[in-house]
Amino acid sequence: DARWGTFWSAGASWMISNEDFLSDSSTINYAKLALNYGTTGNDRIFYEGTSTRNLVAYENQYAIDENNGQLTQTLYSLGSKDITWEKAGSLDIAYEMSLFNSLNLSLGYYRKKSEDLLFNNPLQLSTGQASRPENFGSMVNSGFEAEVAWNAVKKEKFNVSFNANVSTLKNEITELPRDSIQSGNFRRVVGKSIYDYFMVQSAGVNPDNGNAQYYTTDETTNERIITEDYADAASNGRAFLDKTAIPDITGGFGTNIALGNFSLGLQFAYQIGGYGIDNEYYNLLGATQNVTNFADYNKTWTVDNPTASLPRVDPLSPDQYRLSDMWLVDLSYLSLNNINLGYTLQTEALKKYHIENIRLYGTINNAFLLYRARQGYDPRLNSVGSSSAEYGANRTIAFGVNINLN
Repeated sequence: DARWGTFWSAGASWMISNEDFLSDSSTINYAKLALNYGTTGNDRIFYEGTSTRNLVAYENQYAIDENNGQLTQTLYSLGSKDITWEKAGSLDIAYEMSLFNSLNLSLGYYRKKSEDLLFNNPLQLSTGQASRPENFGSMVNSGFEAEVAWNAVKKEKFNVSFNANVSTLKNEITELPRDSIQSGNFRRVVGKSIYDYFMVQSAGVNPDNGNAQYYTTDETTNERIITEDYADAASNGRAFLDKTAIPDITGGFGTNIALGNFSLGLQFAYQIGGYGIDNEYYNLLGATQNVTNFADYNKTWTVDNPTASLPRVDPLSPDQYRLSDMWLVDLSYLSLNNINLGYTLQTEALKKYHIENIRLYGTINNAFLLYRARQGYDPRLNSVGSSSAEYGANRTIAFGVNINLN
């Protein structure tokens, strides 16, 4: 009944630098304030537990099969005639200015509120269906973005410029149809992010036997206690960790330097905060063969190392490395994404051959990465709080020649 949606947008800007009170300013060359608001819609929802899109979520859908030579019809997906578009309203406020004909600044704030979120809402088993597509819940994404570009030195034979940007993201759930929804290692609760970890908490290693220990909640006293029973911890001990998969800050910075005919460009990227699950590392420690060949095996518990930080490695008992907050690693990093070094050859002799100039250059992509995660876990390949089981980004080195003809 609501297959069609109407969405709109509007914007306004004020060229402050065109006002009379700035017409004679030698400091502010350009200033602009912009405000935009718009709405968008989303109708993408998938069948429960699949990556297949449900294109007719508003209708009951049946699977036609064959049984003993007869056609059968089975309800495959329960429809919802009341389902409607997921709606989002976005507000963007931006201020841009240029100072001294050399410094460009911009500052922006954004806020996006999404309502009538599309989910497969679980149903009671007595209904005969696991879930039904519905609209419920809302959340807000907001943050700041800032950018600066500065031509620090402008000479005939020497130029230096800098650039930098930074952005933040805050995600908050503002409405849910029930108190909480568990989703993998996260729990959706009003007032928190959709990527706040809700996991089993590690209590370290038992020095007597090397078993992994976990925190759980005593059902009688409601106090936090230590157990070696992972099933108990998973059922009764999960808790919010005050850790999220969303970074606090992301951004980049760089510089371009030109001296005579030489040029050098450097571009960095960084991230501060955010946590990811190092699946590969702990799955290796929980393996059942060749267990002594893995990194940090010397940090695991043995009779001769009872104060080790990691539980014992036992091929006959691989459950010592069950998923807990011990698997989380900080995803902060600093990477030197690109180095570009060049030399431009420009002489009168070349012009005789209709060549304006020749530029020789070399570039290095992914030149350097400094990060807090364990070696082998590239935080740039992090996928929603989890390692991606992929090789890190390749470092590439290239050389080239540009010939400009006149």
